[in-house]
Amino acid sequence: MGMGNSTDTGASTDRTSSPLRKQPITEYLRHVSRAQETAERDVVLSIPRKLYRASEIAQHLAITRQTVHNYATIGLITEEARTPGGQRLFDESVFGRLFRIHQLKRTHRLHEIRRILDEQERRGPHADDVAHASDMADVSGSAARDPQMKDTRRLDA
Repeated sequence: MGMGNSTDTGASTDRTSSPLRKQPITEYLRHVSRAQETAERDVVLSIPRKLYRASEIAQHLAITRQTVHNYATIGLITEEARTPGGQRLFDESVFGRLFRIHQLKRTHRLHEIRRILDEQERRGPHADDVAHASDMADVSGSAARDPQMKDTRRLDA
C-alpha cells in the first residue's frame, strides 16, 4: 500500500513538472486567444450596411414613394436587394443619385437623364467636370427640340 502511494505521488509530480505537458496547454491558450481575437474582428467586420425602403427614401427627400418606384422601374435607380415580401431595398448611394436626377429634371426628360447618368457611370466618379460640359451640350440640344425649354446658350458667344 505504501509503495502504490509513493508511485502515484511520483507520477503526478512528473506530470505537472514535465515541460512536455505544459507546452500543449500554452499552445491551447494561444489558440483560444487567437480564435477569440478573430471572432471579435469578424463581428466588427460583419456589421450589415443600412438598406432603405422606398418609403424611407421618399420621406427623407420629400418625394412620393411612387416616384421612387417609377425611377427604379425605368432604371434611373437600382435596388440592392428585396425583402422577403418583395419590397425594394436601396443603399445610401441612391440619395446622391436622386439628388442628381432632381437637378437634371429642370432641363432634361427622364430618358435623357438616364442616358446622362449611364454615361457618367461608364466614365467613372471623377468625370464631373466633363459631365457638366456634356450636360450643357445636352441642354442646348434639348432646347432646340423643345421650344418651351429655356435656351441657356449665350447669344453673344
